[in-house]
Amino acid sequence: MIGIAAALWAKKLGAGQVYVCGRTEEKKRIVEQFDGISYLVGACDAADDEYDIVIEAVGTPETINQALHSTVPGGRIVLMGNPSGDICLPKNTYWRILRKQLQITGTWNSSYGSEYFSDWLTAIKSIEKGEMKVESLVTHYFNQNDLERGIHLMAEHTEMYCKVMTIWNQEDIRR
Repeated sequence: MIGIAAALWAKKLGAGQVYVCGRTEEKKRIVEQFDGISYLVGACDAADDEYDIVIEAVGTPETINQALHSTVPGGRIVLMGNPSGDICLPKNTYWRILRKQLQITGTWNSSYGSEYFSDWLTAIKSIEKGEMKVESLVTHYFNQNDLERGIHLMAEHTEMYCKVMTIWNQEDIRR
């Protein structure tokens, strides 16, 4: 979900063609609803595909290594995935950073400045204005009586989901 949201913001802020790399075909249907965003399954490993800017939104050693391989010389990598544990770089990976002269930037997934500046406020305003169409990111709706089922789905990954929403105090909800 974080990677898809980052792709939506990249597109909104003027990026040309945007790619989301994923592990499964299931999220492809969600991503390809958005103009100018393509979904690649496993293609992120291809050594011949390189991109000017790569946003790493998973936080595993494997995805960070993929980001380093997939960035053009002189390109930029933005790390925003929460680390899954210690991230150790093999010597050859470190050499790749140096030889490609990569720019690596870290970012927290959102800023909480004040009541006037906050990434959350910016996102809300963009959604309210219809600039960001996020409805298709919600794959599951549960009412408050089914909250436990929604939590189980997310914790156990019993089926593919992107965003799970709980609707409170309403009987008729979408699923």
